[in-house]
Amino acid sequence: MSTTATKLNEHNYRQWAIEAKALLRAQGLGKYVNGEMRVPRPPIVATSDAYSATTPTARDPRDTDYNFLPESTDTSYLNHFYHFLRDWERWQMNNDKACGQLTALMESMIQIRYGDLTEPKQLWDTIKTDFKEVFKLDGRYEMAKLTSCQLESYPSVTEWISAQDKIINDLAVCDIMIEDSWRKFYIMSNLPNTEEWRTFASTLELTKKADTVASIVTHLLSFEARLRRARGLAPDAALFVTKKGRGRYSKDKMGDDWKSQARCHGCGVKRHIKAKCRSKHKWASYEKSKSDANLASTASTSTAE
Repeated sequence: MSTTATKLNEHNYRQWAIEAKALLRAQGLGKYVNGEMRVPRPPIVATSDAYSATTPTARDPRDTDYNFLPESTDTSYLNHFYHFLRDWERWQMNNDKACGQLTALMESMIQIRYGDLTEPKQLWDTIKTDFKEVFKLDGRYEMAKLTSCQLESYPSVTEWISAQDKIINDLAVCDIMIEDSWRKFYIMSNLPNTEEWRTFASTLELTKKADTVASIVTHLLSFEARLRRARGLAPDAALFVTKKGRGRYSKDKMGDDWKSQARCHGCGVKRHIKAKCRSKHKWASYEKSKSDANLASTASTSTAE
């Protein structure tokens, strides 16, 4: 049977564990990995030359040191002894197969790390222990991604919702389930901080139309369509444009907010007003440049007349 499960790497332990267990169970090897399949034990000859069959116990390294030779010529003992040999060979074959199957479900660098382990249960438990901390770190990383997944970073609402869905699926792999109430929070809190989007969010909450995730997404798509029509944008055009640069305002986070177009009457620089200007030493020179410009404009008008 071919190995179709995801191969283990540094960041997909949870998904790998689910798929690997399913594959091993389908091949009848699941009990060899979880330790339920006990190693066969040979019958024991008592002092009376009669035999007694032992109860299977957990695997012990000494169990491999059997001397596979009968210890009695008793017919009943020999029947049980040869039955034990068949069980042992079957157990050894499936044990090796389970270990090999687990190794085949790893990427090459992971195979090298665990190449010395030949017992499937020991191999499984060791991997689980080693990836426990990585597993926690992956969950924290995905939570940080979900918290910072803003609509303005994507060209459309559809792509933004798809990105959030992918992060939530990755969190589920890390055993972190996002309930609908939290999903609604992450959608509403990551909308653009502009007047029109704030109004949209307030309207949704006041009219109680944000009761389900599906309802919020439906209204988002409808509002996006209205914005595209108002701005004359094609359906496949990006709704948000990111400006690149080195300055503080390298990204157009302000959207259509009036502050993004405001100009200070003190220093002449955009994005703040005179009451909050920190460049008061430039006011005099800016006023002088405005006066000179007005005089030049008046002189040119008079000359033209």
